Amino acid sequence: MSFSLERFARGEPGHGGDGAHDSHSETHGGTMHMHAGSYREPLPSTVFYRRDHSIGAEARPQLKDLLGNMRGMGGESNPNPTNPNAEGGGEQKVAKKGYEFGMWEGVFVRCLLNILGVIMFLRLSWITGNAGIAITFAIILCSALVTSITTLSLSAICTNGEIAAGGLYFMISRSLGPEFGGAIGLTFFMANSVSVALYVVGFGEAMVLMLDEYAGGFLMASEAWDRTIYALIAMFCLTGVALSGGARLEIVLQKMLTVVMVLALLSFFVGVFLLDEDDEDRGLTALEGGGALADNVGPDFEPGVTWMTAFGVFFPAVTGIMAGANISGDLKEPTKAIPKGTLYAIGASTIIYLSMAFFLGAVTTRATLVDFENTIAVVEISAVPALVYAGIFAATLSSALAQLIGAPRILLAIAQDDLFPFLRPFAQTWGDYDEPLRGYIVTLFIGFVTTLAGDLNSISPLITNFFLLSYALVNYACCAATLGKSPGWRPGYRYWNPWVALLGAILCFAIMLTWWIAAAATLVICGGLYKYIELVSKPKVNWGSAGQAAMYLKAVDAVHRLEKIPGHVKNFRPEYLIILPKTTHVDHLHEDGLVHFTSHLNAGQGIVVVGHVILGTFAEDVALLQEARDVGAHNLSHCTPPIKALIDVVINPSYVEGVRMLLQLCGVGKLRPNTCMFHFPEHWRAGGRIQQQNKPAENKGSESDEGNGEASASRRVDLRIDVEDDAKASPSRGSNPGLEADADADAFVDVVRSAFGAGMGVCVVRKAGALRAVARRWQENMSAAKWRIPGRGDINFKEPLTPKRKMTKRKEVFAPESPKHSPSLAKSLRPIHESPPQGLALNPEEVKLMGEEDGPADGGGRQSGGASAANDKTTNSNSSSVRFQELYAEDLDVELALPATPRVDRHNSNGDLAAAARSIANIKAAEDVPTIDVWWLVDDGGLTILLPFLLRQHQIWRGARFRVLSISSKNKLTKEQSRMTRLLAKFRIDAEVVVVDRRTRNALGPRTVERFEHLSGTTLGNDAQARYFLNVSELIKEESSRATLVFVSLPIPRFAMPNARWLAYIDLLTDLEPPVVLVRGNQESVLTFYS
Repeated sequence: MSFSLERFARGEPGHGGDGAHDSHSETHGGTMHMHAGSYREPLPSTVFYRRDHSIGAEARPQLKDLLGNMRGMGGESNPNPTNPNAEGGGEQKVAKKGYEFGMWEGVFVRCLLNILGVIMFLRLSWITGNAGIAITFAIILCSALVTSITTLSLSAICTNGEIAAGGLYFMISRSLGPEFGGAIGLTFFMANSVSVALYVVGFGEAMVLMLDEYAGGFLMASEAWDRTIYALIAMFCLTGVALSGGARLEIVLQKMLTVVMVLALLSFFVGVFLLDEDDEDRGLTALEGGGALADNVGPDFEPGVTWMTAFGVFFPAVTGIMAGANISGDLKEPTKAIPKGTLYAIGASTIIYLSMAFFLGAVTTRATLVDFENTIAVVEISAVPALVYAGIFAATLSSALAQLIGAPRILLAIAQDDLFPFLRPFAQTWGDYDEPLRGYIVTLFIGFVTTLAGDLNSISPLITNFFLLSYALVNYACCAATLGKSPGWRPGYRYWNPWVALLGAILCFAIMLTWWIAAAATLVICGGLYKYIELVSKPKVNWGSAGQAAMYLKAVDAVHRLEKIPGHVKNFRPEYLIILPKTTHVDHLHEDGLVHFTSHLNAGQGIVVVGHVILGTFAEDVALLQEARDVGAHNLSHCTPPIKALIDVVINPSYVEGVRMLLQLCGVGKLRPNTCMFHFPEHWRAGGRIQQQNKPAENKGSESDEGNGEASASRRVDLRIDVEDDAKASPSRGSNPGLEADADADAFVDVVRSAFGAGMGVCVVRKAGALRAVARRWQENMSAAKWRIPGRGDINFKEPLTPKRKMTKRKEVFAPESPKHSPSLAKSLRPIHESPPQGLALNPEEVKLMGEEDGPADGGGRQSGGASAANDKTTNSNSSSVRFQELYAEDLDVELALPATPRVDRHNSNGDLAAAARSIANIKAAEDVPTIDVWWLVDDGGLTILLPFLLRQHQIWRGARFRVLSISSKNKLTKEQSRMTRLLAKFRIDAEVVVVDRRTRNALGPRTVERFEHLSGTTLGNDAQARYFLNVSELIKEESSRATLVFVSLPIPRFAMPNARWLAYIDLLTDLEPPVVLVRGNQESVLTFYS
């Protein structure tokens, strides 16, 4: 029984038959199995939304499974698209479950005991005595406000999905990304570890005071050392409890200590009402007569104490709000328990703190309140002092135990996410409940070192900044997630507001800055951790952070705003579309020389898109589309260094039509490529069909790509063939009829014409693979000093120096190259005043092609040697170069020390200039300096000169010698040099200008003519355009054979020109040892000299 797409589209469950089985279905593992049909529809279930590799996760059927077994869609449908363990006989893995605490014991009790800790019993009286009741109320309410806003933000985050182990770290990292999460998580772990010391030091201080009262002042050494000793004993005992029983034993102890805490508080409040006049000798007053209330309302700070000092001492008391979140992995329902339990604990603790501050100020003198070293005011007031001491011990030990249990779990979560490679040893756990043993040891060590400080007042401000920064980022994460407007941000908790969260973040930062030294140290530590993750560890994780959502919104908004702004030539930047040859596959994208070269050209910071055409049909090969995009993007990002480029893939049976699809659809809005990059077809002559006559472009891909199912399979296999160097790419291998060779000349000409037709500039690169190898060798083996063109201080003259003379900076490049740089130059560098040999005369068509305003007087044909010599001699005697200083009066003059130049023609200043230029060229044409030659033959809008300028901005090409070569004739050399120099100066492009006399050669070499006729399959005849290009190709060979890279203006492939003839032009123009780039703009200006 086959599958019917039509019946599936109509929603019918079965196919064929009488439908007797259509009403019977069964649900198993979230999948509804339709017996009457060949497919099965999944019912909505959580098993399909779990993370990959999670326990109980199942794979949702793919579209190709539901559509049926279409050719090219990936083969046979999966008979069981779900997890094989869900229906088969395999054993289902059993997840290790945490303790599954509820809201009261897991969150409320833990948070309340942490908040009502050592500060309440040992320092609240000192704060009230210094700040007074009013300011103490403000400190408590301000702290409660910060923690309440943070809890609201925390509630919104933790109800936006399931919360795993890690608490605050998990929430920040999943909301703001691994960089923020790792930096704050590690800092928060340190804060919790230091908090252990805070609470055990409080325990030691209470122990010393209790022994002083009940044991006659028993001391082992001194009060300071006794506090430290008792604190360390308590810390080691608590560590033993944590290792032996873990979180479960901690919860049992927390419940017991809660009872002790309640009794201690009752003893205090009852004792307030039992005071009378007899207690005044102890610094206490009765409540009936107003007591000390009037004296203690206002502040009276001790020397060196401010209200911020008091706030810094108090604030660590309220940092216990994260005690429940720290064990989020051990809660049964963390999304419900954390918001409710934390808010209930904040409300109850705030009422208790306000009540205690009021009664302390009402019944205690200020002297007694501030004397915390000798007196515990809460103990003096209570009805049963022993209960208060028990409450102090319960509060300090329970808080220390909570931090000792929570901190290692934060470290465990960070280590398991592998954000810091040096923390990998701490990712291991032990026991049935995954206890972080190594984390306990680290927490104990940090607490031990901090405890040696032995002073609550010195420890409290240290951890306050850590907690404040953590709370600030929780609030910021909530606000950022809202402003990111991601559809995935759907908190289940309703009582929150992004602007309130932002206010909470600002409050946290404002409080931090009051201790600017500690705040600066905290920010430096977190910033260093952030940069470490970003630049060193570079974790391969994607958690869908709020930053990613905001980045997407900014990108969309920028595209819309950019669309409304008209383009301007000053803001033009090349944006490239790299067209891959047929035989290049995305598997080898990172090895493609053209891709690497284009990345070097992207100093304009435009977009780079790599276009790839899969030869096939959409119905058969659509499954390869996304795979090719993913593989290509991966290969680009994993290059060294990574290449900033996008990948675009289309499917078409014709390569030409596929490229045309890319030309039309690539990009969005103003972010569209404007320059096409092509590989030169090295084997174009071996490619078979060359159009000898001008014919309309034919779609040959559809003919060659027709085939049966085996042909389609062959196409799919070709996606993984190995491709040789792009300069040596061979025709298609094997029996694959779906691919044509790289030598398909007609297809290449068609896509170039299509690019021009789309209004784009075109670059054709020959030997891009060799160019990449050369660039890599320079980058690895050459020092920075070798890249720098030698300056005045670097020239070591062996000949005596002539007196200094003023010389225009650009005059030094009159000669094309030195003989040292080019062996072919010795015979071509004849004195300019000599008679040039016979050569081609310019006819009107050639003059138009060159853009020359003045040509030979005879209008065409060959000239006799005598006439030419006489003409040249006459012209040179009146050469414009005699007026050298006048021509360059506007240019910047520099003084150069030149070596003595022998055999200077006193009667011809042009010869003097040429000799001087050759001397400078000899100095600067060092073998270790890369040279970029640019043959700017026609005005295409400036793209030909802009691209090499941008290439020199890349670090590999930054020190390259930059030469612009221009062609002139007869006596126009000086005039052409002056014209080109001024033009480049207007465009602020610093380059050497070289003027080449194209009449210095005799008639075209027979080998050049013979090769042209062989390549094009036609005769040369009297075609002036062909003779011009052949003449230029010979000049390029002579002048640029030793350059590192050559840019040449690309001839336009006019429709009236046979394809083979145009290909023969560009083949000869690029037939050099160095790589050659043919460039042609779209005839629109890309340069301007206006501001």
